Amino acid sequence: MLVALSIRDFVLVDRLDLEAGNGFTALTGETGAGKSIILDALAMALGGKAEKRFVRAGAPQAIISAVFCVDPGHALWQVLMHHGIEHDPAETLTCRRIIPAQGAARAFLNDQPASAGLMARIGELLVEIHGQHAAAALLKPAFQKQSLDQYAGCRKLLQRCASRWQELAEARRAREALESETAVADEQIDWLAHAVATLDTLAPEPGEAASLAGERSVLLQSARIREALSEARAALQASDLDTQIIGASRAMERIGRLPGLEQAAGPVAESALQAGEAIERMLIELAEANDQLDSLASGISDDDGSLERIEQRLFALRAEARKYEVEADELPAFLDDLRAQLRAARAGAEALTVARNTEKAAAARWHDAADRLGRARRSAARSFEKAVEAELVPLKLAGMRLRV
Repeated sequence: MLVALSIRDFVLVDRLDLEAGNGFTALTGETGAGKSIILDALAMALGGKAEKRFVRAGAPQAIISAVFCVDPGHALWQVLMHHGIEHDPAETLTCRRIIPAQGAARAFLNDQPASAGLMARIGELLVEIHGQHAAAALLKPAFQKQSLDQYAGCRKLLQRCASRWQELAEARRAREALESETAVADEQIDWLAHAVATLDTLAPEPGEAASLAGERSVLLQSARIREALSEARAALQASDLDTQIIGASRAMERIGRLPGLEQAAGPVAESALQAGEAIERMLIELAEANDQLDSLASGISDDDGSLERIEQRLFALRAEARKYEVEADELPAFLDDLRAQLRAARAGAEALTVARNTEKAAAARWHDAADRLGRARRSAARSFEKAVEAELVPLKLAGMRLRV
């Protein structure tokens, strides 16, 4: 039901606000009073052709707003949902049209932009205008179908069919979006799988390249290291340092045992104590030095095959790193990233399969709902024909036949 109509700067109207009362409302007046202007404004608000001549002279634009109170089960709510127009069936619906003196006309449903075509479709669902040419509506397939559906009581079937179509449209959009997202991924799956297999076979370890480079350097200099190691051992052994330091340590022990010195305090006793501790540390450091020399000697390999093995491994790591334009020690992290990309690509393909199956199921449900609606229409068609033909007899059109 139309509950309010607001007109601004339309033809001759400067400002007009109408509110319909309960029940039947009639606007009467003699010829030229402006009744047709109000109807033209209402038609304009509902998607009629917008022309600049409708804007009142001197005004920047014409604005027409129509407010409707619509039953929550009305079919237009499904249309609004299908076109993404926010709405609340418990609230009123506002149709607004703005026609500027310069520029394109604009249409709004509940203050949301809408096309003139959508406004016209909503207008057909909201308003019936009966005039001398109103019978032309009988020639419109949409009106014919609506009349048959009303007669057949197809409201619930129509709602179910619309709901199933909405589900199918959403499933199709989801499938198309996934197809777009996975198109590039599908092209890369083979490359990703090959790269992951190659690097898995190589099995790079974190920090391996740096470690191998160090081992290689040691092996390349092993001869020089062994020569220097021999010199260090010879120097320590030739000087007989350990024997001399042990002798010095024993001498300091004798000083510490001299009568009265153990309890004495002063520079002499303190110096003797510190000298003894220093000599003791020399013994410890000397032993540590010998241990480190032994450790160094054990770490130097005489196997020439070790150098060849390390170089082959290092060169293989560096070759793969150059192929993928990363550092050799970054290969493990790069491999993890490739694995993640491969999983995502394969998951996208699986998700697309699910989306296609979902769309197929939605299409089947929609076809089932459409078939039910079609059967109901065909079932009602014959009786609808007879009912209309019966109404034509009093109009002296008894010879007319209607076929649906």
